[in-house]
Amino acid sequence: MVGEAGTEAAVSAVLEWFLGDACRALCIEDTLDAMGELLCAQGFPVWRIGTSLFTSHPEIHARELVWSRGEGTRAREMPYGVVEAPAFRASPIAAVFAGEPRIRCRLWIDEERARFPVLDDLAREGATDYIVNGMRFSDGRINCISVASDRPGGFTDAECESLRRILPLASMRIELESHRYAMQSLLGVYLGPNAAARVATGAFRRGSGERIEAAVWFSDLRGFTELGDRRPPDEVVATLDAHFEIIGGAVEAEGGEILKFIGDAVLAIFPCREGGPEAACARAVRAARRCLTAMDAARARGAPLLEVGVALHVGEVMYGNIGPRSRLDFTVIGAAVNVASRVEGLCKTLGRRLLVTGDVVAHLTDATLVPLGAHALRGITTPITLYTTG
Repeated sequence: MVGEAGTEAAVSAVLEWFLGDACRALCIEDTLDAMGELLCAQGFPVWRIGTSLFTSHPEIHARELVWSRGEGTRAREMPYGVVEAPAFRASPIAAVFAGEPRIRCRLWIDEERARFPVLDDLAREGATDYIVNGMRFSDGRINCISVASDRPGGFTDAECESLRRILPLASMRIELESHRYAMQSLLGVYLGPNAAARVATGAFRRGSGERIEAAVWFSDLRGFTELGDRRPPDEVVATLDAHFEIIGGAVEAEGGEILKFIGDAVLAIFPCREGGPEAACARAVRAARRCLTAMDAARARGAPLLEVGVALHVGEVMYGNIGPRSRLDFTVIGAAVNVASRVEGLCKTLGRRLLVTGDVVAHLTDATLVPLGAHALRGITTPITLYTTG
């Protein structure tokens, strides 16, 4: 327990830490870890701290963060529908979002706990006192931070006043991290995780980039033009999303990164980093097979999926920012991309769903790929040897 004489010193220590360089250097999870441990070290009976970071992700509303004494911070993603769920709407957090600046529930007092029955679970876990403070961000949005105690009798009045002084400063740190996380989540959705990380750390100047070796994926849907002519736009978009969900899942499951959607076409890469070209090419082939298998399974369940053609090649590409001053694209260019695109164009001609170049096969030990001979590609001087699945 923080004695009356030590309260001011404890508050000063916590406030000084929040304003120091050590705090600013931490990620939000480590910040909550350090905050909880510091409060406990200063005598506050803190058992749990909770907050969330808003995102700009199309599927994820927020990232919930909960620190528990002895366990540290855990995080989970919250879908948009969570704020409409009955349990959330009956929670003290929803009341704070609706405008109440601060709520305290002493959980051993039935009258106070009765207002928010959702806190019964917290009480069963051992909580005795629960305080949630609203935080109004600079853009007008309201967030919150909650603090719970498991000490019999909960927080003293002096401790509550100390927390009232401390939590607003914590909210400034949370707002900064929330804006940063929203930016990172938006970049990740539109650029992919690797490109987003590069841009966020400063790789955004036009013409900047690096030469890397990568297995290149280029795929295209069959019959999509006809579908677009026959069906309303919202149905066409839904069809595209269903296909891209399968393609994206297969590529990402094998460590690849989608860089561009070109109408109904997909450009992705599998960088030759760990494991070199052998590992990258093997991952690309596994991703292609995973994609085709998933599409076959979806069709067997009655999904109206179109056929897809996938081409794989490997080589050096330029990976970076390309475009005019006012509109850059983080992508890859190079001969390897051109070859993959041209090879994909042969999928329909040869009646194959998957075509793999000899350069990829040279890095594989897969004996199940069947040679199709050498084929001339438009704009490519030397014929390319192609393989397909048996």
